[in-house]
Amino acid sequence: MRQKLRVVAVNLAFFLLGALLIEVGALVLRVRPGAIDPTQGARGGREVIARHYFTAKDDRGFDIAPNAKPSKFTFNEGTYEIWGNKYGCLDRNESFEGDYALLLGDSFTWGYAPYEAKWGTRLERSMGFPIAKCGVGHTGQRHQLSKGREVVAAIGHAPKLVIVGHFWNDPHDDYIYPEATVIDGWLINTTFIEKGVIARRTRAELETRIHDRLAQIKADQHGLMPWIRKRSVILAGANRVLKGAGGGRDERFGVGDTEEFESVDPAQNNAAIEAIKGWTDAIGARLFLVLIPRRDMDKDYYAKLRPLLEERKIAYFDLYAPTLALPDHGKSLYWKYDPHWNPEGDRFAAEILDREIKRRFGALLNPSATPSATPSATPSATPAAPSTSASAHP
Repeated sequence: MRQKLRVVAVNLAFFLLGALLIEVGALVLRVRPGAIDPTQGARGGREVIARHYFTAKDDRGFDIAPNAKPSKFTFNEGTYEIWGNKYGCLDRNESFEGDYALLLGDSFTWGYAPYEAKWGTRLERSMGFPIAKCGVGHTGQRHQLSKGREVVAAIGHAPKLVIVGHFWNDPHDDYIYPEATVIDGWLINTTFIEKGVIARRTRAELETRIHDRLAQIKADQHGLMPWIRKRSVILAGANRVLKGAGGGRDERFGVGDTEEFESVDPAQNNAAIEAIKGWTDAIGARLFLVLIPRRDMDKDYYAKLRPLLEERKIAYFDLYAPTLALPDHGKSLYWKYDPHWNPEGDRFAAEILDREIKRRFGALLNPSATPSATPSATPSATPAAPSTSASAHP
C-alpha cells in the first residue's frame, strides 16, 4: 500500500511540476488562454453588450436606444465599438435630406465586425449612395417592418430601396414575436418554445432571472478558481478538448439560440415578408431581400422560401450558391467560433450585392447612369446552383 501511495505521490508531483512549467512557459511566451480557446480567459465566452444599449418598445418588444452612447461590444472573437444614432441604428448617418436606401435585418446586418468593415457600410461606400443601416440583432421580419416604418417616419421621406437581410432563424423570431424586452437596461427573452408550445414569462419571473444571473456573474468573477480560469492555458486547452469552443452566445438573460428553429410554422415569417413588400409598394420604394447562408452550408435552407418570393414577385438574391462555390465552401467567411460573418464575409457579400444592386436598381439609384446589362457573377467561381441566386423580379 505504501509503495502504491509513493508512486501516486511521485506521479502527482511530476504532473504538478509539468503543469507549472507549461503555465510559466506560456507566460514567458505571452500565450494567453483566449488564444487557445476564446470561450475562456478574460472574455469568458459571452457576448457582452453594455447596459442601456437597448430600450423597451411597446410594439416590438425592444430596439437599439436612440442616441445610445458609444460602448464596447465583446464576443468570442474580439471587441468593437457600438452606438445608436438618433434613429436607433448602428449608423454614423444622422440625416437623409436626399435619396437614400434603408437596410434592415438581424445580427448579420447589425454586424460582428468593425463599423467600416460591415457589409452595409461597404455597400454604402461602393455604391456612393447613402444607406440608413438599421439592422438589429435577435429580430425577424415582423420586428424589421415595425422598425422600418418608424425610421422612415423619423427621416420624413421614403427611401428609394429597402434592403432586408434574411437569415434562416427569422421564422422562429417571427413565430414568437415579440421575443424580448428590456428591463432595467438589460435585454432579456420573454418568449420561448417549450415542447412545441409558446411560453411567455411574467415580468416578475424576468426580474428574478436577471437578479439571479447577475449574482452568478458576480460570483464567477471573484475567488481563486475564476482567477485561475482566466489565466490558465491548461484549463483553456482542456475546455476546448472536452467541451469544444461553442458559439459563445450570451445566455445571461435568456437571449440566444433556443430550440426547435426548424420546426416552427413559417406562416408568420412569410406573411411578414409579404407585409414588407406591401409597405414598400405603398411608399413607392423597391424591395430587395438578401438570403444569408449558415456557416455549416450543409443544407439549402431557402428552398421553400424562394418559390414564395418568385410567386409574390419579390426581388431577392440568395448568397448560398456563390458561398458554396468557394474552394472552402465559405468557411473562411465566418468567424472560427462565432457563427456570424467576419470582415472577409462582409466584404464578400458586399462585393456581390454591390454588383447585383447596380445591375437591377442602378437606374433607380442613379438615373443619369446607364445600367449594365451584364448579369452579376460571383468572384472566383460560378454558382453551383444558379436558380438559388436568381430573382423572380429583376
